[in-house]
Amino acid sequence: MDFGKTLKQIREARHLKQSDIASGLLSRTSISKIANNKQHPTYDSALELIANVGVTPSEFEYIRNGYRYPEKQLIVHKFTSLIRSPQFSDNSALYSLCDTYLDSKKDLDVYHIKTILAAIYEFERGHYPAAKEQASVVWQSLKKIDTWTKFDLFLLNNILYFFDLDTAVSIAQMALQAIDTNYPHLLRLKSALIENCSLLLITNNDFPQAKLWIEKGIPLYKELFQFDSLNTAYAFLALCEQDFSTAEKYRDILQQMGDPSGAQDVTKEIERIRSLEI
Repeated sequence: MDFGKTLKQIREARHLKQSDIASGLLSRTSISKIANNKQHPTYDSALELIANVGVTPSEFEYIRNGYRYPEKQLIVHKFTSLIRSPQFSDNSALYSLCDTYLDSKKDLDVYHIKTILAAIYEFERGHYPAAKEQASVVWQSLKKIDTWTKFDLFLLNNILYFFDLDTAVSIAQMALQAIDTNYPHLLRLKSALIENCSLLLITNNDFPQAKLWIEKGIPLYKELFQFDSLNTAYAFLALCEQDFSTAEKYRDILQQMGDPSGAQDVTKEIERIRSLEI
């Protein structure tokens, strides 16, 4: 469906008049011409018209495409939904989508997604050098960029685990600074970066630094009502003090909340840190 027909469909569905969306931007005659594909708005005018019918550009494209995401947008949408550390078994279908898409098109964004999923696959099988090599391909591309986009930041969140601790923490700090400066609304991504970095520090036995990162995340988890992340944070905070009974209490809460993955992460660290005392 073309731009004008989509605009008209949304306007009529919302019981808006042509004058309601013109708002001094264009004449009613121009709105009519756009609806009938006899005039094409400028990019800026198109964005304002989309806003005036009460949808986002992403929602407009979704409707325009027959209430389906365009192929690349679907891939990006599925990938950016992987806020917490993903598992390849849960995303093999996404890998296949990337593979199929890249068979007929060249696209750096989709290539980066596929590369990260391949790194996750290698990492889960204990092939750590191969996983780091895959993730490094993405990092070598991103580190040349002066200002990261939102999508770049989602990529960064998913490659932290493949680097040594100092590099991972440095990447996380730069990503958080970019969010605070340019994308302060990306609070869920910010919380994911903090949570992932906290886990990395704990698994590397850097408990003082882990404690600082966890304490940084707790107010954010509360603000976002992320009770799974909040209980994980309390469990990890207890582990920083080798308080295993408290960690087990929050682990059990995670299990009762229906977060077996979070509970498993806590259990794994309880067992590992206990073994350090032997």
